[in-house]
Amino acid sequence: MIAHRTRPDWIVAILALAIGTLGGETVSIAVGLAFFTAGLPHGFVRGTRSNPRLKRVWYWIAYLLGAALVVAAFLLAPIAALAAFLALSLVHFAMSHAHDDRRFNLAIGLLIVGGSALFQPSGTAAMLSAVAGQPVPPLLMSALVFAGAAGTALSALLCLSDPGRHASLIFAVGVMAALHPVLAVGGVFFLYHAAPIQHRAASAFGKSPALMLGAAVIALSVSALAFEFSGIQPSVFQIAIASACAIALITPHLFEDLIDLFAGR
Repeated sequence: MIAHRTRPDWIVAILALAIGTLGGETVSIAVGLAFFTAGLPHGFVRGTRSNPRLKRVWYWIAYLLGAALVVAAFLLAPIAALAAFLALSLVHFAMSHAHDDRRFNLAIGLLIVGGSALFQPSGTAAMLSAVAGQPVPPLLMSALVFAGAAGTALSALLCLSDPGRHASLIFAVGVMAALHPVLAVGGVFFLYHAAPIQHRAASAFGKSPALMLGAAVIALSVSALAFEFSGIQPSVFQIAIASACAIALITPHLFEDLIDLFAGR
């Protein structure tokens, strides 16, 4: 069986998924973002230790420059930048060391990138359009639907071939099919990718994924509700800029992992 199913972060995550589902769209988005926030530390982990580059000034300079280039790319060509980010994310998830079975990692990567597009195309298109600041073309949506279908099919095959090891993929597919796209993607990303990596290096940053997730859910949910009750409506441009900045914080990590992979580190 997949051992991580009994860990405290699964209990907290399921409670968070319930809160997001019962709280409506605003809370769903906030809890989905909380999953991403709680999963951020996994990007600073190498194996079972913290990334030694974190102590070097040049690393942070390069990281911030890379993030700035991503923001610029989203301003100049948002659809192309979004497509590139999703493609790079898929490679990152598939080649990660979150689980020792690369087929499992690939299935999760396909579900994260395209699962919501398969099961909830209109809601996913709306969210991606908000990120890009303009409508997402049908070609991109079709590619995401194909990825989601491939991930669902691979999940089914893995469950049938070895249900003892891969049964938890049923839960991932169910989350993608039933929940708000942001909440679903955030939840599956945290549970199946970020948290397993963080657990192996918990001593490197001293906090469990469950604690970080709980704190992030409370903080972002309260903030989202306060923002909603304030009556302030952000513009399309403001949402796109905020999304570009958030993606920019993640993208250098994706490139770094890819470089390390080809370098054999």
